[in-house]
Amino acid sequence: KTIFFCITLHPIRISITMPSLSSLSSSSSSSSSSSSSSSAVLFLVVLLCFTQPHLSNGFGGNNFFTNQAQRLFSPFLEPFTTTPNKNNNNNNDNKYDDKNSNNLLKLSIKDQRLQEQRQQQKQQIIYNNIINNKALSPPFPDGPCGGTIVTLPPEDTFGIDVQLSGNELLLPPRPIKVWLPPGYHQASSASNRHPVLYCHDGQNAMTDQESWTGRSCRLMGGLTRWMDHVQTSSNVNNNNNADLQTVLLPIVVLLPSMDGDLLPGIRRRHLEYGEFLLPSVSVLPPFAQAHAHFVAKTVKPLVDSLFRTNPQPEATFAIGSSMGAQASLNLVLEYPHLFGGAACLSPFFGSTTLDRVQRILQKEEQKQQQSDQRKQYKNGQKDSATTTDTPSSWANKKIYLDIGGDLQDTTVPLFYFLDHVTEKHFWNPGYFWLDTNLQGAVVEMRDLLQRYNVPHVYMEVPGGRHNEMAWSNRIHWPIEYLFGNHDSNHNEHDNQND
Repeated sequence: KTIFFCITLHPIRISITMPSLSSLSSSSSSSSSSSSSSSAVLFLVVLLCFTQPHLSNGFGGNNFFTNQAQRLFSPFLEPFTTTPNKNNNNNNDNKYDDKNSNNLLKLSIKDQRLQEQRQQQKQQIIYNNIINNKALSPPFPDGPCGGTIVTLPPEDTFGIDVQLSGNELLLPPRPIKVWLPPGYHQASSASNRHPVLYCHDGQNAMTDQESWTGRSCRLMGGLTRWMDHVQTSSNVNNNNNADLQTVLLPIVVLLPSMDGDLLPGIRRRHLEYGEFLLPSVSVLPPFAQAHAHFVAKTVKPLVDSLFRTNPQPEATFAIGSSMGAQASLNLVLEYPHLFGGAACLSPFFGSTTLDRVQRILQKEEQKQQQSDQRKQYKNGQKDSATTTDTPSSWANKKIYLDIGGDLQDTTVPLFYFLDHVTEKHFWNPGYFWLDTNLQGAVVEMRDLLQRYNVPHVYMEVPGGRHNEMAWSNRIHWPIEYLFGNHDSNHNEHDNQND
């Protein structure tokens, strides 16, 4: 939009600064110095938009304006966006470099093929454990399902941090519930250290009565049913407790989103879970920063001190849906040394989230490549190719993505009777349009994770609606991926579900 705005209002001024359009600038030779300065600034804006496409991307990664502008004006900007060969006398060196580059490219392609073969083998494991598991299927029961609920009062969490997250204007106090799995208090379990799952929109996760749509995600029902399946499978396979020693139900921290508005029309939940709706902004807005810092630096240490948890990042995950999914991913992006992954159901990813992920993964990849190069030089392998597959700090992450909406010739119905058979909010529309609108950004996120070989699972649910009832029907998928006893390192699985 910025590109076409500048071009429409100032076509002559922009053309003056382009050498290839010098023939058009003769009629403007009498322009004042201020006009020339304005022309230079406007042209610089356009040049930056071409050379940095993310600056003009629309919401959700829509770069229509960038693509169209590049098609029209890239011939004029080519002198500014290409690097000329400053030394024409180095032809022999260039040929030598080209030969080495070709050799490195061949090695890189070979490594990539080997990596793809390993991924395909592990994809089958993920597919069997998640998709073909007919014994574990909805509907799942409502409520705590035999677990114990412990409530952390607001005075133990909110307002105690002297930094940003302690500001009660940004984060109004509210109680936080913690679900302890069945058997947690038994003497036989006294030595168990449980993984922890931090759940956004926690009031919608456990009971239908507390959910704002009248139907919860049935998270606890999915967890307990999944553990029953693990125990049954272990007995059938005569493994006794071999599998159970490494598979434990997580402690679930139910993080409630704040209800109400900061100002009329400005939802507090959107502020806490959201992002800047501006391109190229790689930091979280103050409310979202405060929330992420609060969970990582206040809630997590408290939970780890009160309960028998495994505090390591490989046992600490976040889960959420819609904007809660974005908040879950933010925890991994901001504190990768504390959180090992995130489950994102029908995620609401904005363009700045996509930009942040790309920047972080690029930076991590560059660090790892530099580290590999130093090791190669130290070992005398100066001509060998770098074979790093995954940025080091993301090699053991687990990212779960899914999306519904209009997919594979299946259209989301405008009306679904069961959405309205609830004790609360019988008028709930089911948000039939939202997953379809969010598909583009979710696919872009999947492509980013795939490009940098970050372990992840991507699932499609044709006709899936954007509400807790829809998510409760597939809540066992992220549970199996995050906590299942299968090898998921360097694993990526893209599935279009029938």
